[in-house]
Amino acid sequence: MVATSAARVRASVVSVPLFYLIWIGLGLASSAVFYEPAFALIFRWFVSRRSRPLTVLTFVAGFASVIFIPLSGALVESLGWRPALVVLTLILALTVPVHAFLLRDAVPASDRSQIEATAAVKPQPLQVLRRRDFWWLTIGFTLSMFVVSGMSVHLVPYLIGRGYAPAVAAGFGGAIGLAALPGRLIFTPLGARVSRHVIAAL
Repeated sequence: MVATSAARVRASVVSVPLFYLIWIGLGLASSAVFYEPAFALIFRWFVSRRSRPLTVLTFVAGFASVIFIPLSGALVESLGWRPALVVLTLILALTVPVHAFLLRDAVPASDRSQIEATAAVKPQPLQVLRRRDFWWLTIGFTLSMFVVSGMSVHLVPYLIGRGYAPAVAAGFGGAIGLAALPGRLIFTPLGARVSRHVIAAL
């Protein structure tokens, strides 16, 4: 019955501009909830003990692809892509109360004095934009994301084209997240002992 009801769901986008507008909204929402704002929050909350929360965040978040890529594949295979999007949207909606009511821009008392002491020498955004190392790092991460995004987009269709079932192909896509977990456990805590410049280069 659930599958029958979900199968009746149809996309309501009837124009190309509205389609692009929705994707712009998705992009803005993604930029607000992905790693970057979470890292910024950790660096604001923790001054002297950042390695542990960074490790926990990256390790737990590493299971996102392991769980949701195979789940998405299974939903598409059983319901179709439109109902699958609706189900995934409902799952994502469950995180809204967490962001709205549990997250606070509070700094632990043990770190507040250190933040206040370093606030006066904190680089301004325009000063950072004048640094060559910032631009080299930005270029490096941008090229890296081109590769990761390209592989993510094409891997599942490629495997399906090679004869794998969609759910199995999605499972292989999710397995990439498993391969990243050991590195997160090793390199994130190592950053507390070794220069993060060295860690980023490695």
